[in-house]
Amino acid sequence: MTAVAAPPPANPDEGRSTLSTKIVGLYVFLLFCRILEMLGMFGLGNLRLMMLVTTIALVAAILTGNLIRALKTEIGVLLVLWTSWMLISMPFGTWRSESLNQFANLWLKSLLVFFIVVGLAGTRPAFQRAMSAMGWAAMAAAVLVLPGLANAGGGNGVDDRLIGFGTLSNPNEIAFHLWLGISFLVLLAVRGKGIKRLLLGGVCLLEMFLIVKTVSREGLLIGAVVILLALMRAPAMDKAKIVVAVSVLCVVGLLTLSQPSLDRYLTLFTSHVNGEAAASARESSRSREQKLRESVELTLRNPLFGVGMGVFMPASVGLAKEKGGPVDWQASHNSYTQVSSELGIPGILILLAIFASALRQVWRIDREAKRAARDNVRQYAFTILVAIVVLLMHFCVDSMAYLFYMPLIAGLATALAMTEGPEFATEGQPAIAAPERAVRELAAMHPSAAPAIATAVGERNPYRFGRRRSSALR
Repeated sequence: MTAVAAPPPANPDEGRSTLSTKIVGLYVFLLFCRILEMLGMFGLGNLRLMMLVTTIALVAAILTGNLIRALKTEIGVLLVLWTSWMLISMPFGTWRSESLNQFANLWLKSLLVFFIVVGLAGTRPAFQRAMSAMGWAAMAAAVLVLPGLANAGGGNGVDDRLIGFGTLSNPNEIAFHLWLGISFLVLLAVRGKGIKRLLLGGVCLLEMFLIVKTVSREGLLIGAVVILLALMRAPAMDKAKIVVAVSVLCVVGLLTLSQPSLDRYLTLFTSHVNGEAAASARESSRSREQKLRESVELTLRNPLFGVGMGVFMPASVGLAKEKGGPVDWQASHNSYTQVSSELGIPGILILLAIFASALRQVWRIDREAKRAARDNVRQYAFTILVAIVVLLMHFCVDSMAYLFYMPLIAGLATALAMTEGPEFATEGQPAIAAPERAVRELAAMHPSAAPAIATAVGERNPYRFGRRRSSALR
């Protein structure tokens, strides 16, 4: 008899809104929405509110005892290994003080993100709060860059792209940030009802429109991949809705974009485009290709320890002077070669292992949730999967390996595996029809009926933890 998937087992923490649950929601929201960067505009930047929230969140993770649990996870071990390699390679760098500065003032702060998220989001309510916080933060980020529409698409040559402020001042950064958060916002919309669903759906369309107005060619490519993933996953009726929404968005984009903006997009498909914006786009591509070649050469020259963390720019300038070429103080525009040139081949291998682990965990949860007919868990898994794909693509065109984005998404992937993974049968084995823990809780609630419950479950479910029972449940 085929086992039928049952509802998830009872969780003693289910439904509780603990202090740590609220803290992780606030922490994730403030981290991703970037709204605190506006304080500097009002002379309040010295309040250090994000530092205060981070300290509270870290203390909460320590007091709950979950920080050690996060350290023992697969990605936690890999991050500690990567951090150790940064320290090991530091003495061999060409500018050790800058490497120490990057390590202490940038990477260690980013590293804390993973351990805080995993340490505080280890229960279902906390994990769900963190996922919702990502969606609301994505909406807040869209609102923050909305004023930039006043200058976007005005036909002012190369300067008519959507821009924001702070870390979202660059159009490419805006497009990436919005694409990274949009899957979480869609999750909120899908789970909303009535007016809430309509409003959140409208915000999703607004975000996509804002991405179009950035005139980011990277944003266009990421969008194509995200839409393809959505079409592969969505039911037939939802596929039609996606196609209609994207078609309308394309028409609106064509009608509202200036000619220079359209020329910039067209450079993705043809080199026979004239105009100042197209020329600027081609020059940007040539510069990125040059930096890619330089980063690969620096990797080959320093394959073990690299040139030092955060030292790519001066090292590339030295390389250009050595060859008698033009000096150009720019980043590598590729996080993979940034790491390989700065931390050597071991550094990039560990980074790739982190991404591989995150993908494997999310893919496994999605597969097992499908087998157990747990659509809610599949939604979480797909949301994080899209975020990982967006991050992997953006790493190809930006130097941001030491920022908080990777630890944040890896932390959510790990939290998903921690909260949902133990509830599923092991790979290749049947799903559990009635988990033993749920049966024991039911029997404890009705002691007089315990023998009957055990007998009934033993007859209906021939499996116990994925293995065929030898006798009725005891």
